[in-house]
Amino acid sequence: MAFVIVAFKPFTPPVSLKSMVTAPFPEPFSHLDGRYRQIRLTVQNDGRLPVWLRPSDSLNPDDSWWAPSGGATCVRLDIYKDDCTKLAAGETRTYDVALHSNYEKFRLFVYARDWRGHDGCVDLGQHDTDFRKRGEQ
Repeated sequence: MAFVIVAFKPFTPPVSLKSMVTAPFPEPFSHLDGRYRQIRLTVQNDGRLPVWLRPSDSLNPDDSWWAPSGGATCVRLDIYKDDCTKLAAGETRTYDVALHSNYEKFRLFVYARDWRGHDGCVDLGQHDTDFRKRGEQ
């Protein structure tokens, strides 16, 4: 009697942060409490195969409602059901993100799906929201 064990490595999206700059708000953000600043994030598919990411057609607020006081807020570019769109190898996609002004740092998570339908998440690290420290005007 022979047994065969098949194991699959979890899908980790081959996505990186290409650029991050401040951006003006396209419209008043009156439906959120507090003061916000907007940044424009560009992510890139560093893999050899396409991945599917959330569309970039709307402003993405951070998750400051559950962030610890004095800690970093969180930005999650989630995918929901079938709302994702294809990003070919080497291509980039830009997202506008609103960050609550009470937080000086944020942690970026990007969720993606591969061609098999497997979902995964990549943690792109913690980033400073004070762009003057990074040399941006």
